[in-house]
Amino acid sequence: MKILVYIPFLAATLFTAPLHAQRPEPLVSPEIRLEAAQSYLQNQTTQIGVYAKGLVCSSCGIGLRVHLSKLDSIDKKQFKKGIFLDASKQLLILALKPGAQADIGGIRQAIVDAGYDPSQYFLWKNGEVEVHSFSKES
Repeated sequence: MKILVYIPFLAATLFTAPLHAQRPEPLVSPEIRLEAAQSYLQNQTTQIGVYAKGLVCSSCGIGLRVHLSKLDSIDKKQFKKGIFLDASKQLLILALKPGAQADIGGIRQAIVDAGYDPSQYFLWKNGEVEVHSFSKES
């Protein structure tokens, strides 16, 4: 008899769950993403921007933060566990420890392990943002 009390609650939860789900951000053009990377990384030599295909909502950041924050070069004191997420531009900004070099291979593997496809990374060098593609070997 007690179970009958829970059935309406369970039904209401199941039918309204899609209404509470986060809506994914629309895909953005490479030009808009580059503009955002330039804005975030301007004069920031201890940060790296990363475009990860499949990054479309703020919930995506959970798995990415878990995997990326395990890297020794990530400065977990900045942003949230060292990672700033801009889902609207499908862009991650990773804070690096002072003096640390970006572990491109480790970053790529952490993103793959989180279930996303790392496509490009952005670095501030010589007064501008450089765009690099991740290779399978990096």
